[in-house]
Amino acid sequence: MPTTQGRSNDKSSPITARRVLVALLVLAALAFVVQNTNTVDIKWLMFGFSAPQWMMAVLLLGVGFVVGWFVGRPNRKD
Repeated sequence: MPTTQGRSNDKSSPITARRVLVALLVLAALAFVVQNTNTVDIKWLMFGFSAPQWMMAVLLLGVGFVVGWFVGRPNRKD
C-alpha cells in the first residue's frame, strides 16, 4: 500500500524563496495602503476628481505595467 509520507520529490513544499518574497511584497503593499488613506485631488486636462492616495498609486502602477507590456523589451540575439 503506497504512503504519502516522506516523499522526497514533493514539489508543493510549503515554504519556498518565491513564496516568502511574495508574502513580503504583499505585506509591504498592505502597509502602504494602510498608511496612505488620505484623499487627494487629481486634476488632469479638464477632468478633476478625488480618490484615496493609495488608489492613485495603484492606478499609476497599472498604467506603467500596461505601457511596459505594449512597449516590451528588445529582442536579444546571442
